[in-house]
Amino acid sequence: MEAFIIQLIGFIAWLFLVASYWRKKENDVLLLQVISCVLFALHYYLLGAMSGLYVVLFETVRDFSYYKSDDDIHLFYYSIPIYILIAIFNYDGIMSILPSLASMIDGLSLTGKKKFMVIGGLVSYTVWFIYDFLCGSYAGMLTDLILLVSNILVLLTACKERIKRRKKSS
Repeated sequence: MEAFIIQLIGFIAWLFLVASYWRKKENDVLLLQVISCVLFALHYYLLGAMSGLYVVLFETVRDFSYYKSDDDIHLFYYSIPIYILIAIFNYDGIMSILPSLASMIDGLSLTGKKKFMVIGGLVSYTVWFIYDFLCGSYAGMLTDLILLVSNILVLLTACKERIKRRKKSS
């Protein structure tokens, strides 16, 4: 029963995340995403996945800062030491480094153009998927898979459009 409740919390977090993308008002989006992050943090805590917990909590602050700032690259540089500290203080084998690594890749990708963001997202979500698999976060794995498929579709669409443009100009 305990395992069911832990996974249920993760799936509820996922539902809040999905619902946030359907909101129109900026404050509604932020509120639902903060609720999602808090629930995912609780989910990781109950799974004993402490590095995932701390990274999710920090990502809440980081993403809000990205949202409110026009200086994304400096925010990314400021976040690197925090990810390193999270990785060091929670080190318990290679698995414990994965959330910090995934989030540094994600943070860097948020500083670039759309194609860079999408490719960075593919790498980041793959690393998160591995971590979620290893710590038993089924909701996290579902989230990662959906984001991976979404980013793959974005890349395929962009490639298809590029091919059409080249054919037209030839």
